[in-house]
Amino acid sequence: MRATAALLAIALIFVVQAVRAAEPVYRVQAIATEGDGEALAVNAEGDVAGNLDGKAFVWQNGRLRTFSPIKYFYLGDAYQAKAKAINRLGVAAGSDGGYFACVMSGLQFMTAALYDTRTRLLRQNGQCEYEIDGMNDAGTLVGIDGYRGFVRYANGMQIEVRPLSHRPEWNGTRASAIDNEGRVVGGTTIDVGSVGQVQCGEQRIGFNGPLQPMYCPNTNAYAIHAFLATFSAETQHMRDLGALPGYPDTYATAIAEDGTVVGYSGTQSGPKWTRVSGPSHAWMWYGGRMTDIGSSISDSSYAYGVNDRGVIVGCAAHHAVRWINKKIENLNALIDRRSGWYLQCAYAINRSGIIVGVGTYHGMTLPFRLLQLR
Repeated sequence: MRATAALLAIALIFVVQAVRAAEPVYRVQAIATEGDGEALAVNAEGDVAGNLDGKAFVWQNGRLRTFSPIKYFYLGDAYQAKAKAINRLGVAAGSDGGYFACVMSGLQFMTAALYDTRTRLLRQNGQCEYEIDGMNDAGTLVGIDGYRGFVRYANGMQIEVRPLSHRPEWNGTRASAIDNEGRVVGGTTIDVGSVGQVQCGEQRIGFNGPLQPMYCPNTNAYAIHAFLATFSAETQHMRDLGALPGYPDTYATAIAEDGTVVGYSGTQSGPKWTRVSGPSHAWMWYGGRMTDIGSSISDSSYAYGVNDRGVIVGCAAHHAVRWINKKIENLNALIDRRSGWYLQCAYAINRSGIIVGVGTYHGMTLPFRLLQLR
């Protein structure tokens, strides 16, 4: 009798554990109930920024505020406003304009913008591309101005992020994020000439044959590497974070307060391009070492956000994912199956574990916020 009771107790423990494992880890919160958009940034308080129906938005305490694009030059109806960063005060930053080829007059078709009680454009003429990609709590902004990354301080002073390459031309940088200590990450051209044939993924030889590298010629490719930079008294200290085997390009997307940097790799770039493309592997860099965290999931994976507890978020195989201790999990498996949501990509995570990104809900592409339940 005692043995039977013990077996029943053990079985009950396993049943309880299985039920707990099936319980959702996150609750999905819709930033909007209709439209087409994505959530791109979240601050420590859980405020969210992104874009919705071509407008920038800031979401605070359940209230959604949108900012229509300012049409400072006629480009038809293709203007859009996008918020890509948000600080602890709820001030968002991003860009306003349209993605068009720059004309010889030098008119700027995409300009940096701040979104608070209203839209404030930082400049309405100059280089073609002027966009904010990141911001810290001190209000320091980073992004791209022409083909150079920039750091712009709260007092309006702006400095250029110089590339690691020294060619007479085809040099470029882009700054994607900045932490509260002023450390900047992004991508830079390096002193490597055309890389010629680069790997574009893998292909299987035969029905059950081994996977073999697949190459694509790209004779105009110049290698792009992720960087980590600091600035003091107008002196730039930039560190090349390297690349993954078979993937000549890397781009850093985020940095945590403990110095962990994350990003994605690539196999295709071009003159002055400061972001990479092609099949990608997500990676993390810490303590001087870059680690591939995406090779076991699909042909392409991307890491876009990291918090100071070591949780990384991004996407792979068209679904939102998180990494904990370098182990990947599909976020769709961690929400209530009856929610009606399919999470496509996660773009940012804060210290409390709130994740934001984009997903589909009843046929609409909407920004989401994930609240951790356990």
